[in-house]
Amino acid sequence: MKIDEFETKVKTIRAKLLGVAVQQLPCKEEAEDLVQESLLRLWYAQEQWSQYQNLEAVAMRTLRNLIIDRYRKSTPQHEAIERCNRQSNEPNAQQLLEARENRERLINAIQQLPNLQRLIITMKDLEDYEIKEIAQITQSSVESIRMNLSRARKKIKELFYNHINDE
Repeated sequence: MKIDEFETKVKTIRAKLLGVAVQQLPCKEEAEDLVQESLLRLWYAQEQWSQYQNLEAVAMRTLRNLIIDRYRKSTPQHEAIERCNRQSNEPNAQQLLEARENRERLINAIQQLPNLQRLIITMKDLEDYEIKEIAQITQSSVESIRMNLSRARKKIKELFYNHINDE
């Protein structure tokens, strides 16, 4: 096939390809380059044209693949995966600051409890003692331990959330 015949066949195809490329790419020059590349690939594959029913569809597919390749090259995949992993696994500075402030508020709230309640909540929630063991250690009844634990948790919630609402 001669160049003149090729030009007449792809003249209408080129306009459609350029329209699609301009929509997909940030600048017109880059769109024109990719359209030119897809037409060049079409020219080199002219022996296979008889296999295709729709030459325009082949040109569109070629252009689409070139656009996809361009986007893949602009953001390397391994860097994108690493960036996603860092974002999902590592807390950012804001989250670290909030966690530190919450921990300080919690410690402050626990310190404001009466001695027995502070001891019971520390043993139960921080050191994972059973209620029966706490009752033996403090020489109190199981019911009083439960009651003091409930009061301590309620007081911590009040102190913790009141402090947040005050800010």
